[in-house]
Amino acid sequence: MAIILLERGLDMPTLMIRCPNTGQPVSTGLILDAGSFDSLPDKLSVGRCSLCGAEHTWLKCDARFANADSAASCESYSAVKE
Repeated sequence: MAIILLERGLDMPTLMIRCPNTGQPVSTGLILDAGSFDSLPDKLSVGRCSLCGAEHTWLKCDARFANADSAASCESYSAVKE
């Protein structure tokens, strides 16, 4: 189940990760502002990938906003669960 944080009148970006199987960006299902992102715990999250169907684990540092020009700012620790 995705946590969606919306405030009326604000257009907030989707948080994305890169699918390790396809190399393509995929939504985490989280829509939040930068302040809410900063308050997320830095722990492993697990989600089913809408691109390849596998379960992927990811850390906060693996994620970026959909409208961001750059990739994640730290070393990726993403792994795939078979």
